[in-house]
Amino acid sequence: MDWTYLPEEELWRQPWVARVLNGPYSDKERRLFLMVASFGQDGCWLINAQIMEELGCSDGTVRKAIKNLRSGSELHVTGSKGHNRRMYPARAPRA
Repeated sequence: MDWTYLPEEELWRQPWVARVLNGPYSDKERRLFLMVASFGQDGCWLINAQIMEELGCSDGTVRKAIKNLRSGSELHVTGSKGHNRRMYPARAPRA
């Protein structure tokens, strides 16, 4: 299933999204996850400064949100220390 083009209301009903929205995550972590999911199967390429601006939080909060989502196996991150980094929802179906 290609979830990239699902309408927003359909995306939120996907089990892999609901798992995060109903899970033990903070509001910022949930918002970051939805932001990443909104980029679709190409992955989110935003740098922390852009995420900070969008979420209205500090760099430390962004780093902690990414760390918590990764440790909960909800986020997959590629690239090295921000170089060519891409973030993907870890449980989303692959095309």
